[in-house]
Amino acid sequence: MSVTALTNTNALRALDDQQMHTSKAGDSIAKLSSGQRITKASEDSSASAIAAQLGSEAKVLMQSKVNASNAISMVQVVTGALSSQRDIYTNLKALATQASNGDLKDSTRLLIDKEFQQQLTEADEIAKDTNWNGLKMLNGGAAATPTLSAVTAANAATGLNASGTSFATAIGAATRGYVNGAVVDGSLVVDQVATGVYHVAFQVGNQVFENKSFTPTNAGEMLFSSTTDSGNILNLTQGAGAAAAMTSVATVKTEFQNFLGLTANTPNAQFQSTSAALTTGVTNVSATSNLTSGEYALSYDNVIGKFKVTGGPDGKAFYSEKIAAAPTAGSTASYNVNGFVVTVDSTFVPGNAGAQMVFNVAKGGTVSVSFQTGSQSGDTVSVDFQDATNVGRNINGLSVTTVANANVAMSTLGRVIDDVSGEYSTLGAKQGRLESTIKNLETSTRNLLSAKANYTDADIAKTLTEFTISNTMAQVANVAISKSLEQTQQLLGLVNKS
Repeated sequence: MSVTALTNTNALRALDDQQMHTSKAGDSIAKLSSGQRITKASEDSSASAIAAQLGSEAKVLMQSKVNASNAISMVQVVTGALSSQRDIYTNLKALATQASNGDLKDSTRLLIDKEFQQQLTEADEIAKDTNWNGLKMLNGGAAATPTLSAVTAANAATGLNASGTSFATAIGAATRGYVNGAVVDGSLVVDQVATGVYHVAFQVGNQVFENKSFTPTNAGEMLFSSTTDSGNILNLTQGAGAAAAMTSVATVKTEFQNFLGLTANTPNAQFQSTSAALTTGVTNVSATSNLTSGEYALSYDNVIGKFKVTGGPDGKAFYSEKIAAAPTAGSTASYNVNGFVVTVDSTFVPGNAGAQMVFNVAKGGTVSVSFQTGSQSGDTVSVDFQDATNVGRNINGLSVTTVANANVAMSTLGRVIDDVSGEYSTLGAKQGRLESTIKNLETSTRNLLSAKANYTDADIAKTLTEFTISNTMAQVANVAISKSLEQTQQLLGLVNKS
């Protein structure tokens, strides 16, 4: 092969080899530093795709294991509560056995019954308070379909008594929101905050309504707002002689007691919220199982663009997310409001005010929770928690005040103890299944990760050997380049001699 001054073929070939070996050495370094066999998309793309699928499946199974572990923890919370209830029921049966003995006087049985009722209440509280991340598990849940309550208008409240000319029995038009129940005996509080100005508060149902600056005024209006939800307002009207009749804390309190039926031989005043069709475009209202049974008011506030739910056992108010626009034609949208699911269609107008609907949510009897324990939608384990309240167990009316009542309590509590033991056993078996599920998930995850490693993990010994060879050959190529360039130098020597 001839050697020319312009082209050194040997040097170029050696340079190509040197670049190739350097590139291979670089690839080996990338594999060694990352631990991955595949470090770029151009390398074994099919293996990379398979490894990604295996890795995705393994990650899903790892989350499924967490789900199953959470399920076990939830079951343990419930079984702990059931165990406590069973201990209480056993104590209750012992008290009933004691009360059924013929050597006791009825007065003694009344003393036993006081302890009996306290423990019975505690068993009920355990059921109502047992929860997991806010989900009540032993209260029986809620029926899926709430029913409209048969309610009367607020201005038809009963028990309001016009005392002379201090008050009028009509309820003012400013009454709004959710008000439900009778005025509670002993709840009326009257304090003087300034000359002729009073703080008045009383309880209706489970809400306290107050006016912090009530001033007796002839034919004046009184607005009482709920301390639980300021959106719940009672608008009462004073009579023509209110100013003269209420001049001190004592007279104000007396007049309110008479007006609200808080005196002997008079019915307590009762208030009931109005109910109407909510608003155009609301197609369905349903309840989820974690909603506590009771009466609720559902309304729509067009100022803030949110649905509002108030009422229930605690009287608190809850809001949905803001509704920016109605769904498109032919579609619907659903909004969750503290366990209520409100569905609207395209005819819903967010800017229009809505009326208030009052719903009665019944007990569902069972709270069902489903846990995702696999990669497929059907890979689930469902756990059912029975209603463990006194009403659910049908023991809310038990007493041991007489021998007959004590005998009924003994029989009933024996059945309840058997029921609790059965529920405990069922949940224990479910926990055992979940533990087996976790073991299987661990095995499957380990095997998937092992299979993924076959595709992705670098063989360190092999890769290090390849690096050594490539690095050595790159150095050899450098020497070859140097030798090839010497040929060009020899041509220059011939030129110089000439």
